[in-house]
Amino acid sequence: MLKGFDDEQVLNFAFIGNYTKGMAHNVNTPLSAIMGRSEMLLMRFNRIKDKVASHMDVEELDKCLRDISLIIENSNRVSDTIKNTMQKSINAEGTQAHSLNIARVLREELEFFKADMDFKHNIEKKYNISNKTPSILGVYVHFSNSFTEILENSIQAMINTEEKRLTVDVKPTDKSIEVTFHDTGCGIEEEKTEKIMQILQSPPLDLTDVNPSYRGISRIGRLLKPYNVQFDIRSRPGDTFFSIKIPV
Repeated sequence: MLKGFDDEQVLNFAFIGNYTKGMAHNVNTPLSAIMGRSEMLLMRFNRIKDKVASHMDVEELDKCLRDISLIIENSNRVSDTIKNTMQKSINAEGTQAHSLNIARVLREELEFFKADMDFKHNIEKKYNISNKTPSILGVYVHFSNSFTEILENSIQAMINTEEKRLTVDVKPTDKSIEVTFHDTGCGIEEEKTEKIMQILQSPPLDLTDVNPSYRGISRIGRLLKPYNVQFDIRSRPGDTFFSIKIPV
């Protein structure tokens, strides 16, 4: 069973994973048909274009070709999102600790966020993720959900800022793996930073009693508590660091 969770919560994780896989499969089947037919139409229109003499007809065909190419391009993006979702669901089903590569988990989360067009196009991203990151013993969902919470907070903090830049670093050492998120968002007030650190170090058992603005942080604290991680937060407007040091 997932350490730190009761039977009902574990069943909820399993239900969400199975539901997501089923939904992804049901969407992927008609999407494959759309992509296949669109590619066939593209080939047929190109053959017709080679035989058309009228300049006006060629222009109309070019418009059709552009539209079909756009359909295929967006279908491919949806297909990639479905594949990532299915892979995440498969990984999240595991409730036992096993050998886990933190760098790989983080890359999957960042790839998944590409489905968010604002994240993909409006935020400058820089990743320094070492390929030599050692594996640890852990539960996939503990780290994937924690990374998701942190990334969502960073994105939210940058909504109204002129400069939108996210830097993610993964640096392994002999004794730990340090994962750092740096954003150019609005920053966190000193009083709130102290409160967040307090929650991370001593997460509440019952999230229903937690102020809604701190529930995400509370989840991170609970999920990562079994790993004896060290947190560090440094923040000012336009310059926020959130660091997690995981013992190897």
